[in-house]
Amino acid sequence: MNDLLWCATLKGAPRTKKNHQQILRNRSGRPFVAPSKDFLLYQEKCLWQIKTPHRAISEAVNVRCLYYMPDHRRVDLVNLMEATCDILVKAGVLEDLNPESPAQQLGRAGAAARWPGGKEESAKRSRKELSAAFDACLMDGQVTIYALAEYMDLKPDTIKRRLRADGGYWIDGEQVGRREPGSAG
Repeated sequence: MNDLLWCATLKGAPRTKKNHQQILRNRSGRPFVAPSKDFLLYQEKCLWQIKTPHRAISEAVNVRCLYYMPDHRRVDLVNLMEATCDILVKAGVLEDLNPESPAQQLGRAGAAARWPGGKEESAKRSRKELSAAFDACLMDGQVTIYALAEYMDLKPDTIKRRLRADGGYWIDGEQVGRREPGSAG
């Protein structure tokens, strides 16, 4: 399969992100690690050269890079690839396939990005999806954890966790049922 989704040539001497880091201090005096000026300059040059597609590529893809270094020094290929992929994500060519990382780094601000509309809205959406999946699986007769997992494209443990968190369902081995309104157990 040789489907080319996107192609570009980025001119400039490649810089890695990790080998050129610098330690700076924020306003409160707390140290933090930031990319070097060389990498930021390289990133800026690359961003100007990249023509962004209409929509970011959101599936897992094979990124092929050829690096031509200005001198014959040895460089860390993994760090060069990571820098290139980060630049492609920043340019909007690739969608970040690891969305949890910014949320962990940004704390509360990242959590807001992770759960648009807040946690309550996300939980409500999850309950609606679970209810719709239960109704769809109910058409086959008995509802099982594995049928729900297959329908929602999730692992069975995740389904169990969501069913328990919802509180409106009972679990008996593999069987799942809806609790009647007003019942305690």
